[in-house]
Amino acid sequence: MQIIGLILAILVVISISNARKNKLLKAALIQDFGKEKGKFNCESEIESIQYYFNSKRTCTDVDDVTWNDLDMNRLFNEMNTSITNVGAEYLYALLRKTENSQEILEERDKAIEAINNKDELRIGLQMILWKVGRSYNHSVYETLDKCRRINIGSVYPHLSVFIGFMASTLLLFYHVWLGVFAFAVCITLSVISYHITMRRMPEFNHWHLKCFAKMLKAARQIARIKDGEMNRYAEEMKDIRKCFKWVQLKSIFLTNNGVGLIADAADLVLDYIRILTHADIIILYSLSKTIKENFDEVERLYEIIGFLDSMISSASYKRQLPYFSKPVFCGEDKKILEIEGLYHPLLEQPVANSIKESRSIILTGSNASGKSTFLKAVAINAILAQSLFLSTSRYYQGSYFQVYTSMALTDNLAGKESYFIVEVKAIKRILERRDRERPALCCIDEVLRGTNTLERIAAASEILTELGGDNAICLAATHDIELAHMLEGLYSNYHFQERVEEDEITFDYKLYKGISASRNAIRLLKMMGYGDHIISRANKRLDNYLRSGIWDTSLENL
Repeated sequence: MQIIGLILAILVVISISNARKNKLLKAALIQDFGKEKGKFNCESEIESIQYYFNSKRTCTDVDDVTWNDLDMNRLFNEMNTSITNVGAEYLYALLRKTENSQEILEERDKAIEAINNKDELRIGLQMILWKVGRSYNHSVYETLDKCRRINIGSVYPHLSVFIGFMASTLLLFYHVWLGVFAFAVCITLSVISYHITMRRMPEFNHWHLKCFAKMLKAARQIARIKDGEMNRYAEEMKDIRKCFKWVQLKSIFLTNNGVGLIADAADLVLDYIRILTHADIIILYSLSKTIKENFDEVERLYEIIGFLDSMISSASYKRQLPYFSKPVFCGEDKKILEIEGLYHPLLEQPVANSIKESRSIILTGSNASGKSTFLKAVAINAILAQSLFLSTSRYYQGSYFQVYTSMALTDNLAGKESYFIVEVKAIKRILERRDRERPALCCIDEVLRGTNTLERIAAASEILTELGGDNAICLAATHDIELAHMLEGLYSNYHFQERVEEDEITFDYKLYKGISASRNAIRLLKMMGYGDHIISRANKRLDNYLRSGIWDTSLENL
């Protein structure tokens, strides 16, 4: 009776502890939603996060150059408040795969709206997903995918170890000394063969296969949620779980991921059981076989869990925006870009701009006036519109674009390529894109800046002519005013401008129609403290050129 009373007391303590933890967790989830940006730094584990996307990559996805140009890792970090590894991996892939299906985009929007408007639904989902958990620098999809090809050899030697251990244990009750000898031999063989096998098997397989079992448990709990938006996912999850009836029970013998004294004690006991019986190896073999035979269902479960978790992150992110709109799309046979009140989502105090065009655009203006920021804001909004049905603007209408940029490029020292070669390759990939049916949105900052002026203008004019007439809307920023005049028949001209007051230059970062007529490079040198003789001679040299069209090489005339 005392033992039973002790067990009951322990169960009561555990129950009270769990109830308290759930209460604190619920309060934290309520407090953080829509207020906290993601604190996760994806660069530290980008390879594992990318695995799912890389396995599904197509030619119309956001490529690496565009992703890096737009600093999309930073946007992903701010948006990613996912509770599970699956949610983070899925959100990353979702942002890089621009959709051209209204139905798919509206489904995402409905899920985000339901999560945003129904607190009980959202909290219920978050509590369920929290139990799935997350692990640093591991990809759930990678483990599940590799389970189809994992090689742990034959399961029969491990079954022999298990049977031998059980037989030697029973023998102890019939012949002690013989049983002790047999037991010692079995332990020795078990330990040696266990560690040999473990060297061939990555440890993370254990955790993520246990995570897969937790995903199945989450699927069962989500299927019980009574909400119209969850009905379609609930039915799918019920069908998926039929293929994995014994997975949760089997996963008990895999690596534990609990915390606390009780969890540590339980895991210590299970460690000895695993080593002596090879139970985890036998179960890993069984689970890998099950996953391989039912991988379509495994992948669909992964996608539903990832979708729901990523939609919670997206809903929380939307709450933090000053304002946003739902995009309007036209058919793929049209090229149009109309945005009102557009702002860059990564800036703390952004300046909004508007534009309406069906032609390509040349942007001119002074240094630091806002050209690059505007290009990035347009490209980011096109990606958000076609991934989350979201635009950081008052109104957004556009085509289903393929988005390409050539902006924040650098020398490739490892590949022994100069800036100009890197830039040429970046622009060439746009010209040679595979899908010509779908319109392209191309944002290019300072076309061919890595070469001399004469060749730059000549080559850039032909490249922009090709892009402007090639089922694309091209937004090109340049300091070469000649380009703006040369391409007026194909491109619309816009500019940013500055205000000069004594020794101070200020910018309003507003977009204006027409070609820029201002220059501020020499004035900026003066403001930064360059010598008066440099400034004076630079101005004289510029004035002479503007009068004659020829650069004066004589120092005496200056």
